[in-house]
Amino acid sequence: MTESDLIYFILIDNHIEYNWVDDNVIIFIDHYLIKEFMDLVGDIYLTNGETESILKYGYIGVQMKEICEYFGIDMKKVFRNKHANGRIN
Repeated sequence: MTESDLIYFILIDNHIEYNWVDDNVIIFIDHYLIKEFMDLVGDIYLTNGETESILKYGYIGVQMKEICEYFGIDMKKVFRNKHANGRIN
């Protein structure tokens, strides 16, 4: 996964909502996008990596810090506004 892939998935194609929590970002993926997100992250990360998620009704919350570090992605470039929650218009 590249920074560009993540930007397209989060901001352009799916308008995924997110929150900054301290130095981490939690994204909120609708249930129907979970497989697409897992395909984006890929088998290598899902086999070697581990990430915490929170299952909610209709969506999951995924912490992105470790995922972004694994792929060498600067979270501040993808999730640009630290003080605004949710979508960037």
